[in-house]
Amino acid sequence: MRLNGIAVVVALALGIGLLAVPIPAAAQQGWISAGLALQEEESSSAFVYGELNIRDDLAIGVDYAMETLALSAWFGTERGYYGQLGLDDSSLETWEIGLWGGTNPASGLELAGWIGLTGEFDDSSDLQVAVGGEAYMPVQEPFFAVIGADTVVSGNDHPITVRVGLGTSF
Repeated sequence: MRLNGIAVVVALALGIGLLAVPIPAAAQQGWISAGLALQEEESSSAFVYGELNIRDDLAIGVDYAMETLALSAWFGTERGYYGQLGLDDSSLETWEIGLWGGTNPASGLELAGWIGLTGEFDDSSDLQVAVGGEAYMPVQEPFFAVIGADTVVSGNDHPITVRVGLGTSF
């Protein structure tokens, strides 16, 4: 429950900070989505994800799902690399680095995928592979549906999280 309060404080601080500073033209574009995150053997929970383009080749993201807050940076335009930090109970818990790519196979349909290495800050010996992908489909301008899945492969265990939601661009 404490993490919920921290997430709200971080979101408010970012919002106030964005209002107080002049924003570069590229940073006036981004998107936000919300919906349900479903994970095997666990109950569903709400998720909220927002991404803001700082430059044409750099976006920052904030993700809240499954009682975890993640901060990410995405470098590149149609493909590139990324980094993410996961916070749980107000402390840094996980890190992730990897490669991502996106494509538009049909009018209005966007696909994105990523693969990387992930680990915990308190356990340097346990590297795992993180894999994920999402599809964004237009519903009615400016809204789109988002559906995606991700997993962390760890030996024989690889729980899949599925996300289904609605988003908007700005």
